Amino acid sequence: MVAASVDGRVTLATVVCADEAATRHLAEDIAAILAPGDVVALEGDLGAGKTTFARALIRTLGEDDRLEVPSPTFTLVQTYDLPRFALAHFDLYRASGPDELEEIGFDEAIRTGVALVEWPDRAEEMLPRNALHLHFEQGEEADERHVRLMADAAAGAAGWRARIERTLAIRDFLAAAGWPEARRRPIPGDASRRSYERVARGGAVRELEPDAGPINPAGPLQRRLPTASRPASPS
Repeated sequence: MVAASVDGRVTLATVVCADEAATRHLAEDIAAILAPGDVVALEGDLGAGKTTFARALIRTLGEDDRLEVPSPTFTLVQTYDLPRFALAHFDLYRASGPDELEEIGFDEAIRTGVALVEWPDRAEEMLPRNALHLHFEQGEEADERHVRLMADAAAGAAGWRARIERTLAIRDFLAAAGWPEARRRPIPGDASRRSYERVARGGAVRELEPDAGPINPAGPLQRRLPTASRPASPS
């Protein structure tokens, strides 16, 4: 059941990240489903885990764990020309208003690439209604974070829900296959509709073909996921 919130958004999923590594894994899961035109809004108090998530997501998309990802706290925006698309990382904590957002290219960035937005409330009406919202909260333990994934009920929730359930099902499948902490990286595909990922655990690297048949121990990790909004449980 998806619960509606007072501001018109619905909670699509709640993910408990036990530690910083789990927060990075969630960033990889979200990175796997992004496409040009997507806006991801990061909400939560200072120190809630937004920066850890943002850096992990950008490094995943950049296919470089050592990629320098400076905080845009003072510059307001950092841009990246990544293999799959351009990404703009905004930190609007010090933004003065819509005029300043226009000056730094906020509107253009959310039209032409992927935008990652910290302190999205500062964007006011400029933030698209179909954005994906991630709300970070401190858990019971020092490194534990609870992350609520939300979208507007009337503008984008259905599409985001299908993508989120799909990528979280892949993470569940990896856990069931004995690869719960696998690092996920997309592999550029051909003209077909099939999607591929490279997953790594320690020194072992395998290919994951989410749209193929049952797992083949001698070949790539394979998992068939339906095109409907609710994926099957991992087998």
